Amino acid sequence: MILVASVRDLLATKLKSLFDRVEPKDYLDIAEILSRGGDLLQGLSDAGTLFGKPFSPAECLRILCWFGEPELGSLPAVCRRTLETRVKAAWNKPLPPSRRAASSLT
Repeated sequence: MILVASVRDLLATKLKSLFDRVEPKDYLDIAEILSRGGDLLQGLSDAGTLFGKPFSPAECLRILCWFGEPELGSLPAVCRRTLETRVKAAWNKPLPPSRRAASSLT
């Protein structure tokens, strides 16, 4: 049996990783998930459920659209626009509920 993470789990984990490291791949992966129909608000809610109090959705939104770190200079403009657009759309909106089953969301 092969266990595979769901897209919701991947998005939640990628959002949490922004607090631990600055890697362009994380931003690219998040932008790709969002551009293929991923729900940023649901991802923030899921990350809060999986990782608890240390995870701050508001801070995560700020991190997602701040590209001042030198490591992020190589991010394509389309990736930046996707993230900025999604953050703007999610800002100040309530998070949907997240249901956690075992160690996975889905």
